[in-house]
This record gives sequence, C-alpha cells and structure tokens, in this order.
Amino acid sequence: MSNSITVAVLASFVMAFLFVSYLSKRSESKIQGSSSENFIIGGRGIGTLVLVLSMGATYFSTWTLLGAFGAYYRSGVWFAGFTVWTIFHAIFIWLFGARIWLAGKKYGFITPGQMIKRYS
Repeated sequence: MSNSITVAVLASFVMAFLFVSYLSKRSESKIQGSSSENFIIGGRGIGTLVLVLSMGATYFSTWTLLGAFGAYYRSGVWFAGFTVWTIFHAIFIWLFGARIWLAGKKYGFITPGQMIKRYS
C-alpha cells in the first residue's frame, strides 16, 4: 500500500471518529443528566450485542497488542491456543453474567472493586 493510500485511510478514520464524537456531544442533552454512571457504563442501557462485542474487542486487543508478538517469538504459534480461553470467557458470562448484572443494578455497582468490597 502506498503512503498516500495509508494517509487517506487514516484521515477518513479520524474524520469518521470526529463526526461520531460530534453527534454524541450534540445528543448529550437528550441523556438524563451527566454522571459517571452514564459515562462509564452507558447509563446501564447498553444492549447485549454492543456489550458482547465490546468485551470481545477488549479481550482480543489486550492479547494482540500486548502479549501475542512476544509469545509467538518465544514459544511459537502454539500460543494461538489462547483463543480457547474465549470459550471459558463465554461460559463465565453465561453462568455468572446475569447475577453480576442484577447485583450491579440493585446496589449501583460500577466497577468490580465495588462489588468485591460489598461482598467481602
């Protein structure tokens, strides 16, 4: 890919990001109040699909950006087996996700630390 194509793709991404940010800021007045709960957890109104995709992106970007290259260099491609952990992640959410969500909604937890403090 040539430099001009790379710059054009990057510039279009930044413009799209700025446009979405502008729309978000403009619609902020429609949201009931501005609080840390609205900012951090979307006012508890994020849909299941958005939540699952966000969690998946967080999980995979952590491994991809921070650990994968060093692990591939050190141990080879067998490290790609970390994707098996995705299955365990899904099982954990299936078993405990609804309970954690209900406890968070009932007691107003925003972070895992708040829940651990309450139950310890």
